[in-house]
Parts: sequence; C-alpha cells; structure tokens
Amino acid sequence: MKTPQLYWNSLRVLVALVLIIGIFFRFYQLDQKIYWIDEVHTSLRVAGYRKSNFYEQLPTGESLTIAQ
Repeated sequence: MKTPQLYWNSLRVLVALVLIIGIFFRFYQLDQKIYWIDEVHTSLRVAGYRKSNFYEQLPTGESLTIAQ
C-alpha cells in the first residue's frame, strides 16, 4: 500500500528538480543573453515612454554592442 506514497514523493522530487534546473538556466550567463526587440518595447512602455518615442529611434536591423 506504500506504492502511491512512493509515487507522490518521487513526483514531488522530480518537480522540485525541474524547477531548480529551470531557475538555474534562467539566470545562467544572464549578462550575455540577447535583449529582443519586444523586450525593449515592453521596457520602454514600463518606463513611461510612448509608442511615438519608440518609433523615432526604431532599430535599423544592425546588431548593437552592450555598451551602445
């Protein structure tokens, strides 16, 4: 009768392990990840800029360095 208990315990361990691995890969080399255009748009909107401010400085498709 301990089989269901063993199943639930192993399932909890598996879920916890997947969460830990997911959190690790989310923050692994965070300073080298690419900042996509939709994330830029969202960040600008959260900061209080309007859509017209965004389109005035719309990227041309060139890759930019982190310093730029």
